[in-house]
Amino acid sequence: MNRLGMLMDTSHSPHRTRLEGFELSQQPVTHGHADAKSVTDRPQNLSNEELRALAANGGVLGLHFFSRLVNQRGPDAGQAHVEDLYAHIDHIARVAGMQTVALGPDWLPSE
Repeated sequence: MNRLGMLMDTSHSPHRTRLEGFELSQQPVTHGHADAKSVTDRPQNLSNEELRALAANGGVLGLHFFSRLVNQRGPDAGQAHVEDLYAHIDHIARVAGMQTVALGPDWLPSE
C-alpha cells in the first residue's frame, strides 16, 4: 500500500493486524472509526497499546459517534452524549497525544 501511495485504514481489523500495520507502514495509518477501549470496552475500540503504536506511526484515530462504542455507561445504557465523546478525546489525548484525534463518525440513519 505504501508503494502505491494508498492510505492504510485499519478499521474492522483485529488487534494483531492493527499493531502490525502501525509498526510496518512507512506512512501514517488511519483507524477511521473507533474510540478508546479503556473508556468503553468494545472490541472495535483501540487499546492503549494500539493508541501508542498509532501515535508512534504518526497516524490518526477517527472517533466514532455510534452510541454503543462511545457510551461509557455500557452498551445497554442508551444514547451517548457529547460528554461521553469528550471522555474519549481526553483519554486518547493523554495516551497518544491530541494530534492522534480526528473525527470519523461513520453516520448511521438510526441505531
